[in-house]
Amino acid sequence: MTIRVPLKWWPGEPIVIRFRLALSILPAWLFLFVSRFSPAWASIGAGFGATVVVYFISGHSRLVGAIATFGFTIAAIHAVFGIVFDDEKSYLAAGWVTDLLFVPVYAISVAINRPLVGGIAREMVPTIAGRLPLEATIYRLLSVFWALFYVFHGAVQALLWRELSVAEFVIWSRIVLWPPTTLALLASAWLIWRAARLARNESRY
Repeated sequence: MTIRVPLKWWPGEPIVIRFRLALSILPAWLFLFVSRFSPAWASIGAGFGATVVVYFISGHSRLVGAIATFGFTIAAIHAVFGIVFDDEKSYLAAGWVTDLLFVPVYAISVAINRPLVGGIAREMVPTIAGRLPLEATIYRLLSVFWALFYVFHGAVQALLWRELSVAEFVIWSRIVLWPPTTLALLASAWLIWRAARLARNESRY
């Protein structure tokens, strides 16, 4: 989904915002709903089926497609394990496993001077983030930040996954982790917007 927003503080052209990642909430809630009245294999199948649908309808650029494929592959592996062993928690472990596997991805992207945050931002909000080169300092710093954040996010998810029931995990992992994740996303967006606006102003002189 893409929207164009004309904003006074970014004159001259509308802001293009792509909300492809917003659909990622659907598989978890469908899984929880079906698990209330179905066996493990059915709820896992429903959750993974929703993941497949979201994956194919969201559309992908090269970078976002690679990230989506990475997460999709991990979800598929855990879905197979969950169905074979009739264990819903095996499927739910895909969340924190993916988080922790993303840590070295972010670290490597910084090491090779192709920070992942830059690529994602330029894909989701090209009008603003595209003003900055991919190797911009703000993208490097934010990629390091998100690597550390994924350590935190994955560790908390793993702890909740170990201690809580399936339904409790699906609900409480969102309650506990959505606030800091939302704050981190908003702070990242503001820092990128600030850097892009400075770059836009400097280009006028």
